[in-house]
Amino acid sequence: MAMAEKYISSFEIMETSYSDEAPFHIMLITTYANKEQFEVREKHFQELIEQNGALNLLNDKKPSEFRKNIFCKENVMHHSKRISVRKS
Repeated sequence: MAMAEKYISSFEIMETSYSDEAPFHIMLITTYANKEQFEVREKHFQELIEQNGALNLLNDKKPSEFRKNIFCKENVMHHSKRISVRKS
């Protein structure tokens, strides 16, 4: 929905093995077309949440109870239109 509304340029969800160095299983990479799109991201995602109605919660836990940002990087530039994902 976010891509159809042009709220984001792209996204990727990647699964990885948990380790002490990388204490997570899932990575979400969201790409914005420009600074303006990035700056209104929270407003746009709130609109999408409201359009979908009530949240369907897993085990009645809100996202803030199980989701944690371990790393966030802004102002990163893609140098390729195509991103390759290597599976081991």
